[in-house]
Amino acid sequence: MLEEKYVLKHNVHCIWDARKWSEDSLLQITSVAREFLNSSGIHCRGYLFQTSGTTGQPKFILHTEDTLTSCAQGCQTWLELTQADRWMNVLSEFHMGGFSTYFRTQVLRLKPVHTTTWDIQTLKEQFEEHQCTLISLVPTQVYQIVEAQLQAPQSLRLALVGGGALDATLWKKAHSLGWNVVRSLGSTETGSQIFTERQEQTLLGAWALPHFEVRTDAQSTLQVKGEGLFKGYVVQEGQDYRVLPTVLDAEGFWTSADRVQLDGRRVVKFYGRITDQVKILGHLVDVNQVRDKWKEFLWEQHYHAEAHLEVLPDIKSENQLVLCVDQFNAGWEGLIKQWNQRVAAFEGIRGWFYLKQIPRSDIGKVQSYQIKRLFSDDGKCV
Repeated sequence: MLEEKYVLKHNVHCIWDARKWSEDSLLQITSVAREFLNSSGIHCRGYLFQTSGTTGQPKFILHTEDTLTSCAQGCQTWLELTQADRWMNVLSEFHMGGFSTYFRTQVLRLKPVHTTTWDIQTLKEQFEEHQCTLISLVPTQVYQIVEAQLQAPQSLRLALVGGGALDATLWKKAHSLGWNVVRSLGSTETGSQIFTERQEQTLLGAWALPHFEVRTDAQSTLQVKGEGLFKGYVVQEGQDYRVLPTVLDAEGFWTSADRVQLDGRRVVKFYGRITDQVKILGHLVDVNQVRDKWKEFLWEQHYHAEAHLEVLPDIKSENQLVLCVDQFNAGWEGLIKQWNQRVAAFEGIRGWFYLKQIPRSDIGKVQSYQIKRLFSDDGKCV
């Protein structure tokens, strides 16, 4: 199954669209990964996931058959997966979210994945026709389900949502339509999920899956320990590649870029990524929290168009919040005025920009670095 979907070199699978890469580059990248694994006494199959990070520079996250199997088994325990379950995959096959459906199915011997493109018009019919029970979604797709008032398929057991923060309002609206949405927090470095909500319909937070230990440091930064952790990053230096091994502390914990509040093994609050903390007018602002408030504000105003809040540099206030939209509508000015009247000055929106298309990754995440390239260093549109 996996052999048919992903390029395999040096017993290392390339989990990206490797058809766009030269044979020499693939051989060089996978050779470096294989040499690193062999030197570490690891001889099982490797898996490389391409990621652009926040800068746009490609790097590769290195996993192995063993790390990903540990993650699949942890998911099986938590989601109570059985051989009666079948995933519908509507995510990119070259991202951890989509790839995991195939890997879990193969390792756990589930029914074959039903793969299809995202189509809100035929989603329910396809789900029931192929008797799927599970689906992985990103918040943008949940938004479209709610906007279309699409009732959940009868065969649906769970809808796993990751790839970004899903606010409580959207969660509740999805559940009112019968979609048993369970939110998860994870990363490619941790082989998909770290935390996932219980299957009961609650908003009490998500618990760490059984194959990981979790804790936070003094700055509330999430630290993770377990067999599901990645082995390192493959990065390019000049014309060559090398592996940066996963950095663990003396107790074997890896420090992520996420800030959370924990209650034992339960995450009760997700503050956002460290890179989402910026200074505006002297205040440390969590951009993701402001984005969540903005989404709730739009729901209150019965305004269902999507719009992205972005941070740009500003000479006077260090940084500024601006609105990027892909639907031209003069009504944005009035909404921004209402918003600015109800929030603190450092959460105010300084202007809005129409983009022909908001750049997104394969799973719908807005690519901020692509937006920032449209502006000069002082925040002016170029």
